[in-house]
Amino acid sequence: MAEYAAVIQQKFLESEDEDEETVSDNAPVVNDPAIHSARVEPLVEDLTTELPTETGLRVELDADLDDLFAWQYQISSLRFWEVIRRACVDDPVSKYARGDSLEAVRKRLAAISEKFNIPVEFHAVPVFGPDVTRDMLNVRPGEAQAVNFPLQLHHSPDESVVVNNPRDGHLRMVKSLSPKVITLVEQESNTNTAPFFARFIETLDYYSAMFESIDVTLPRDRKERINVEKHCLARDIVNIIACEGKERVERHELFGKWKSRFTMAGFRQYSLSSYVNSVIKSLLRCYSEHYTLVENDGAMLLGWKDRNLISASAWH
Repeated sequence: MAEYAAVIQQKFLESEDEDEETVSDNAPVVNDPAIHSARVEPLVEDLTTELPTETGLRVELDADLDDLFAWQYQISSLRFWEVIRRACVDDPVSKYARGDSLEAVRKRLAAISEKFNIPVEFHAVPVFGPDVTRDMLNVRPGEAQAVNFPLQLHHSPDESVVVNNPRDGHLRMVKSLSPKVITLVEQESNTNTAPFFARFIETLDYYSAMFESIDVTLPRDRKERINVEKHCLARDIVNIIACEGKERVERHELFGKWKSRFTMAGFRQYSLSSYVNSVIKSLLRCYSEHYTLVENDGAMLLGWKDRNLISASAWH
């Protein structure tokens, strides 16, 4: 997850085989097992306890190269499934900016499938997130649906930008799939509808904490850090500060607002795994006492000192 590069990244990058560190020279791959576990663990726990072994599992999510690390660590929990089908949504121009990301996802999934000896089917959906429809996802009767939003849903404009509110419309479309679980990970920042000065102050505070946390984790000349700062953080900051209207796609909201949106769309919140909490806390202690992990309003909040940076939650 490129947006939270600071968290417990270095140890896992060094422990991975060299061929697993980078999928594409143009795509920054940041291995963040803490957030990945927060996303996947509720999914694995719920599905593996409620569904028969012959039922296939389908995962719908926006394409995220780094999200695949979650499956590398967690997919072994699903060994008994007959087949895992994964549909990845990514905008149709990203391959020019990030090195053909959907193809990179396909290759990574193929490697994971071979490693764990689990059949994995991949279905690429090269469209912008707000334009996704149920028909594009090739849903099959009897499948267990799982939906993951890894730092992507805030890219969909809401009612303050477009009258028909694609952000909430996206959630209603997902609700029509009747998924067993939805996992949401978002920046804990309030820049969506804030006026310029308030947005500037919020961005300064948020990314100051972000860069400070990175300083204690990665040297400034480390390739992974340079990639994250160049391809993700700098791009996001410029978009938040310099763009308005439809051109501003980085529209972060606090978890309380996301909870309201999900509740209005008909979702209910899952409790997060206590196992995930203990694992993440032990990992965070390896790096700095200033990393924080708290549960608030049913969500897991990861932060630096007194600033929350990332929220993670699970829904159904």
